[in-house]
Amino acid sequence: MATTTKIGIVGAMYVNTGTTAAPTWTEVTKARDVNIKLEGDEVDGTSREAAGWYQMLVGLRKWGTDFEMIYDVTNTAWEAVRSAYWDGVTLEILALDGSLLINDNYGIFGEVSVSTMTQGQPMKDVMTSAVTFGGVGVPVWGKSASGSFSPVSSS
Repeated sequence: MATTTKIGIVGAMYVNTGTTAAPTWTEVTKARDVNIKLEGDEVDGTSREAAGWYQMLVGLRKWGTDFEMIYDVTNTAWEAVRSAYWDGVTLEILALDGSLLINDNYGIFGEVSVSTMTQGQPMKDVMTSAVTFGGVGVPVWGKSASGSFSPVSSS
């Protein structure tokens, strides 16, 4: 039986360098160590009827990504991220477990703000930009299909 386990290098992240109506998905090929975060506040719903057990609920939720990318001012994706941060505008992103060009790779799509973009200048490594994307609204779970992204039921 084939394994469905994937290694991180096959993952792919894209930024939309087109428009919402006519997206142009530009792969962030210089990205490394991408972490997609889906988080929820922990809310204590405990009462006496819980028989001495906590009843923890999920409150407000948020999502985003943290990653590092090689510093390259000539790279289209790097410049799109820099420009979004500098101009204070949002980006649309796709973060998939494989290429958008291969069918049935899963991940999330959504609008993000660039809340952090640093420049690292290590003595013994390449310059990098550490980036944090904060989700704006609800992300969409879906999969790749013929070079595009199609939502699928989240249940």
